[in-house]
Amino acid sequence: MALGLGLGLGHRRPGGWRPGSQFANGEQGFVLGVASAQLYQDSDGTIPVTAVGQPVGKVQDLSGNGNALIQPTATNRPTLQRDESGLLCLDFDGSTSWMYMPELDMSASSAVTVCAGIYREALSAVQVYAELSANTNNNNGAFYMSAPQTSNNVGGLVKGTTSATLAVAETAPDKWVVTVQGNLAAASGTTASLRVNGATGTTSSTVLGGGTFGKYPFYVGARGGSSLWFAGRLYGLVVRGALSSAGEIAQVESWMNRNTGAY
Repeated sequence: MALGLGLGLGHRRPGGWRPGSQFANGEQGFVLGVASAQLYQDSDGTIPVTAVGQPVGKVQDLSGNGNALIQPTATNRPTLQRDESGLLCLDFDGSTSWMYMPELDMSASSAVTVCAGIYREALSAVQVYAELSANTNNNNGAFYMSAPQTSNNVGGLVKGTTSATLAVAETAPDKWVVTVQGNLAAASGTTASLRVNGATGTTSSTVLGGGTFGKYPFYVGARGGSSLWFAGRLYGLVVRGALSSAGEIAQVESWMNRNTGAY
């Protein structure tokens, strides 16, 4: 069956928000959409995804920064699926499928805002669905997002020279728009926060130690492509090397939720 992509995530809707607007001042990062014409079956971007059930080897960046997500190995590619609400998503199997950016340079910023639309299919130990660096615990200027973090929590971790762990208890239906912010430069007050489905879930005042985020590979679906596998669906992912304002967060969460259907 042919895949009807419609307007998709990469296009302006009437009265809507354009993903690239978050990067108008040269901010580093990316915008990944699933309901878009930027999906390819191969990592070279030569074979378009045209139907549900096909593997996804490349997701083009909609931000204008050129940070594409790839998976060169055919057996490790997620598949494009349509969920019970008719929304397109990348399906990660929890054991073999993952994608990555060989290098994401976030070294110009001491702050980050990350927003994702996800569905978690199974509870287990920590499952990492997005991470800057192969292992945040071992690298300064890195972060990860997880579902679960512990037990039934949605969570994440932001690390400078020290780290702030974020976790919010959530229950079925396990479908969320999650936003994490971290500010390595803050000497007091809120240094990291996590929002779930449009509302603040938790904050941290742990001083993260200054510095900037790093230049690392970026992984989706597993830690370093080898552990903490994510069993679930990804509906979209935005990483911005800046501390987005409340208004900017509201815009990106609304955009993400239109394509996730979480709340």
